Amino acid sequence: FVFLPSHYEGTPNVVCEAMAAGLPVVCSRVSDNPMLVQEGVNGFLFDSRDEKSFADALARIAALSEVERRQMGARNRVFAEQAFSRERFVADWMRVVETCAL
Repeated sequence: FVFLPSHYEGTPNVVCEAMAAGLPVVCSRVSDNPMLVQEGVNGFLFDSRDEKSFADALARIAALSEVERRQMGARNRVFAEQAFSRERFVADWMRVVETCAL
């Protein structure tokens, strides 16, 4: 799994790359992270300023079986293929360009 304990992020590359690699993600509940990580589905979120929240998230990922971690990672890979594909990027970018052109 990938662990990102930060107080601020935009859309973190390391989370996107971990998802594309099929790994579960444990990261702080800041900025875009909650849009990428669904609690207990493809990873875990924690409050970066709360040590107990931090420890609980690590304990939760550690308590999973290897099969459960692989399932989380597989869900991340599917999400990444859909959300980060070239086709999706181009379509989203074209919507921005078209909106600005009005």
